[in-house]
Amino acid sequence: MAGIVLMGQDSLDRLVQDVAAAAKAEFNTLKDEQFAISILDLTKDIKASFRGEASFYPASVVKLFWLAFAHRQMEDKICTLTREFDRALNDMIRDSSNDATGQVVD
Repeated sequence: MAGIVLMGQDSLDRLVQDVAAAAKAEFNTLKDEQFAISILDLTKDIKASFRGEASFYPASVVKLFWLAFAHRQMEDKICTLTREFDRALNDMIRDSSNDATGQVVD
């Protein structure tokens, strides 16, 4: 498990709180009610959150999952990275392009 840091509940709770504090320090106009953080460790059935009970419209968050899925498909040699596919992945993330997301999904 190179590169993976195993954490217990206390460490995970502390990490989430530290990340929330760092985000508010970096973006000084960011208010608590404008964001939330949730981390789930399915290997140990533990979770930590900052305002994890808050409901948000997920907007383009799903695009991150499509990006991860695409990269896994490439790692498994199920698909290859062509110039057009690379452009679609970039446009999907950088510009939040829904058209590009449609191309990635297809």
